[in-house]
Amino acid sequence: MDHGRLRRELGPEVQIGGGPTVMLLKSGPVEAIRAEVRRICGSGVMEGGRFILIAANNMAPETPLEHVTAMYEAAKEFGKY
Repeated sequence: MDHGRLRRELGPEVQIGGGPTVMLLKSGPVEAIRAEVRRICGSGVMEGGRFILIAANNMAPETPLEHVTAMYEAAKEFGKY
């Protein structure tokens, strides 16, 4: 998904939720999860605020806690307003 394009089309008034795909979070690796969070946060989707980084379609069963932690830590690093 092109999160930046979505922000440009919907404008800053609309809240957007999105993030790495369910399969990426489940399968990893951690480096790919961090890179995807960085890509999403740098796409322009955060312009004007109102973006929530979430697991794209809920969390798949047996998703490693290490992968969820990687997404959370990357969000703190790359997702600051």
